[in-house]
Amino acid sequence: MGRFGKFLSGLAAVLGLLAASACGGSGGSGSSSAGYVHSGRTYQARNVVILVLDGPRQSEMWGDPTRACIPNLAALAPSGTLLSGFQTAHHTYTMAGHTAILTGVYQEYLNLSTNQHPDHAGIFQHFLQASGLDRNQAWIVSSKDTLALLGDTEDTAWRGKDQYQPSLWCGLDGQAFENGTDSATVAKAEAILSSDHPRLMLISLRQPDSAAHAGVWADYLAALKASDAHAAEIWNALQADPVYAGRTDLFITHDHGRHDGENFTQHGDDCAGCRHVALLALGPDIKAGVEISSGGELIDVAPTVAELLGLDLPDARGRLLSELLK
Repeated sequence: MGRFGKFLSGLAAVLGLLAASACGGSGGSGSSSAGYVHSGRTYQARNVVILVLDGPRQSEMWGDPTRACIPNLAALAPSGTLLSGFQTAHHTYTMAGHTAILTGVYQEYLNLSTNQHPDHAGIFQHFLQASGLDRNQAWIVSSKDTLALLGDTEDTAWRGKDQYQPSLWCGLDGQAFENGTDSATVAKAEAILSSDHPRLMLISLRQPDSAAHAGVWADYLAALKASDAHAAEIWNALQADPVYAGRTDLFITHDHGRHDGENFTQHGDDCAGCRHVALLALGPDIKAGVEISSGGELIDVAPTVAELLGLDLPDARGRLLSELLK
């Protein structure tokens, strides 16, 4: 190859990198830059619920061999697939983690001080558009008020289009101006599940993160145990409802972890403790009795949910978590 040919080859490589960067967000180790296209396969589940337990550290969760703080999750694990090495590969903050889960893209955020919506349309927008269903078939229910921002997107092709925005109940009494309690959030989620029978729901519980920030170790451990009980309560409610039993896949994960060592009160960098989040999946399409100790990232949740619901996600950078599907 001559000098001019080498120059053109090098220029093409640089332009390729710039184009990939411009697509939005940064991909993870197993990510795709071409979006996600569902396979066309039919799954048993008609419904998907995502439960986010905000900000626990894995050394007190799945990393504890006694699993003292998560007895209910430990009892459920043999019925599903546990990705105990699941990671987030980007900013370890609440909005960043939830955005990665819903859009399949890692996005720049300034933690909870931002008023920024996700840059990309995610599973809620694509689900409502593809299905043509009413907004009461897609819900975000959160004890943190700021997560109401997840209901819309900065993408001008989608922004402000009410028919593609999920129904919201975020913060105290669902008013999105102050944080609420996890117990009230779970009660509201169960009421919505019973009345509206939505096909897609995100439930986010803040207490592990909030208790850790407060700095009282015993309260943090108590918050983990309460979240564990809430997770079991939600799963049991799904199994008790004939609309959901045998027809619903549940994903339980976290938006971020926490610093290792004594500084359990904080998070936000790329240390191992902050990036380690874990994922437990349950339901009729999920392999039972499987634990995988490495692989998988937060941005892989959105493509996997999209696959189960028969959706394409053109902006997603994650991959299908095929290792947990039957």
